[in-house]
Amino acid sequence: MNEETDEGPALVHKALQEHQSVKDLIHALRAMRDFTEFDAAFHELVQNVEHHAEEEEREMFPLAEVELADELDLLKEEMQEIKAQLMS
Repeated sequence: MNEETDEGPALVHKALQEHQSVKDLIHALRAMRDFTEFDAAFHELVQNVEHHAEEEEREMFPLAEVELADELDLLKEEMQEIKAQLMS
């Protein structure tokens, strides 16, 4: 494993925490009845999701592409074999 990929587990852990934070905010929004409170929490949710998506696109996806390149090739081959079997 090279230096670049050593950060993978930490990125995944952080992403899981961010996903949980978004789930918690959604749950809280569903229970809110005060518009001002709802508006503030919704704004926070939007900011969290935008930030998380940017991080995934900038950090996680390129790392996953490198780490999973060999597996993606294998998966592609398997899918092509299945497709050929289904088409025959």
